[in-house]
Order: sequence, then structure tokens, then C-alpha cells
Amino acid sequence: MGVPFNFKCNGVGHYICSRCGFELFNTDDKIEKHETPYPISFTKAMADNSVIKIMEPNIQPQSNQSTRNGSLVACGRCRIPIGYEYSCQENSGQTYFDIEWKSLLFVPRKICAVPWSFLI
Repeated sequence: MGVPFNFKCNGVGHYICSRCGFELFNTDDKIEKHETPYPISFTKAMADNSVIKIMEPNIQPQSNQSTRNGSLVACGRCRIPIGYEYSCQENSGQTYFDIEWKSLLFVPRKICAVPWSFLI
């Protein structure tokens, strides 16, 4: 099906849910961000139904904690939480996804090995 997420994996392909195999993100939309606890980020999901937002209970933070500015997101098929979606204020509200690496499997894009001579 797929291989576990590897921090050094820079191949071309897509990421699927490690629980149910649903297609979540494309490597073309992967961004490198290291200022968050989540090691992998994406600018968009593969499809509109790839991820869903989950309403979290309204928990009041303790006085020494800041509130989180993201929405919890889950796999669009099995509904397991996979990370957070954030809005980037300096990019006119564009969103990005910070995803927990354990929730992803990498599926490399297959390269067609058929020679093009058959088209001539």
C-alpha cells in the first residue's frame, strides 16, 4: 500500500491515511516548515473531501497558556484526527495543514517504463 513517512523522503507521490489508506495530500503541495511541532506541512489537501474539520470542545486555556489558532482536521474517510489547519495572515488568509507524521503513509508515483516508440 504505502511506506511509513520518512523525514528524508523527498520522492514524488502522495500521502495516504495510515489507518484506512484514503488519499490525503500530494507531494507537490508539501512545504518545509520547522517552527511547529508537526514535521510535515501542506498548502492544500488532495481533494475537497480528503480532510474534514472537527469541532473541538471549547476548552478554556490556563492563564499561562496561549490559545491555539488552528482547526483540528481528520481523515475524510475514517475521521481519525491527523493534525491542524491554520490560516496564514500574511498571505491573505491562505491556509496550510500541519500534519502528524504517524498519520501518513507515502505512496511513490509510479513511472511508466513503456517506450514511446509504439506511438510512432
